[in-house]
Amino acid sequence: MCALQKDTKIFRSAMGVICDGVGGCEHSEIASNFAVRAFSEWYDCFYPDIADITDEDEFCSQLYEKWFGIFD
Repeated sequence: MCALQKDTKIFRSAMGVICDGVGGCEHSEIASNFAVRAFSEWYDCFYPDIADITDEDEFCSQLYEKWFGIFD
């Protein structure tokens, strides 16, 4: 689990991630940990690049572009 928050020039954003391993599956806690770390690293590394974009359409476009690369 992680909970993150950033203030930008325009707004305050927050993201929470909870990843629960599949009960009884071997090494599911490893997959859960990987997912939480991937989201956390994305928020710390890529979100600041777009956080101050003031145009809503451009912000959404950049957000989706960066979001879909989260597990690459």
